[in-house]
Amino acid sequence: MIDNWFSAGSLIAGRLETKIPVLAPVREIAAIADIGSLTLSSPSAFICWAGDRFIDTAGGGETQIVLQHWHIILAVRSAYEAAHGSGVISIAGPLIAQILQVLGGWEPSPDHRRLTRVSSIDPGSSAGFTYYPLTYATAVSVVN
Repeated sequence: MIDNWFSAGSLIAGRLETKIPVLAPVREIAAIADIGSLTLSSPSAFICWAGDRFIDTAGGGETQIVLQHWHIILAVRSAYEAAHGSGVISIAGPLIAQILQVLGGWEPSPDHRRLTRVSSIDPGSSAGFTYYPLTYATAVSVVN
């Protein structure tokens, strides 16, 4: 059983920093809206808890299995992007591929099941940055 409900966020951030150093530091944020108030470098990545849902019980109901969702948001700025749009894609595409390889099927800890991709929110842009959200899920057990 986990002792910190948000521990997967720190573990995901650490893995991305180790495996894709260009993204370091990977920052944990409380809400996606918080990105707008931060000073951003490019590229950068953010981890944000995206809620959870009950999926099952075990042990006669004494243990609940809950699926946590985590957004990994890649932020990319490109001067060329402002005029043409393709600059940011040429930067983000390889980084997204690396994130998918690094996180897909990875087990953050013995208390977290392997990460699986789930549907995510749409990309967005603001102040010269484009934001690419990737969402993963991990199951955790909660013992009553």
